[in-house]
Amino acid sequence: MNTLIKIHALAAIFALLLVSYGTKTFAQGNLQFNQVINRSVDNSTYYTVPAGKVFKLEAASSSGVGYLYAGAIQIYINGLVYIGSFSTSSSIVGNWPFPIWLRAGDSVQGNGIIVGISGIEFNIIP
Repeated sequence: MNTLIKIHALAAIFALLLVSYGTKTFAQGNLQFNQVINRSVDNSTYYTVPAGKVFKLEAASSSGVGYLYAGAIQIYINGLVYIGSFSTSSSIVGNWPFPIWLRAGDSVQGNGIIVGISGIEFNIIP
């Protein structure tokens, strides 16, 4: 019986060590505020997160109507389409998963109309 308890205790310690090593290995570092980004994007202009930074996309809005159907706009994140609809203030409403965290190299693009994006850019401090 004592041997079984020792084996379980060793297995628990081993699992704890693996988990703590894994979180240390994949941690990205601390975040330090860099700047607030308010930028217009469309189908030919992008915002790309610079190297060594992450971007917290907080909101998107538009002053026009998208070409998909009335009252809709799109933003693309790395080619993946996010669709939203207008409220009376032309802000995106609906099932938008704000905030959206983007890492270095990720890009945000609008569809055929100009879309304003707002967010916070952070430096990654190792």
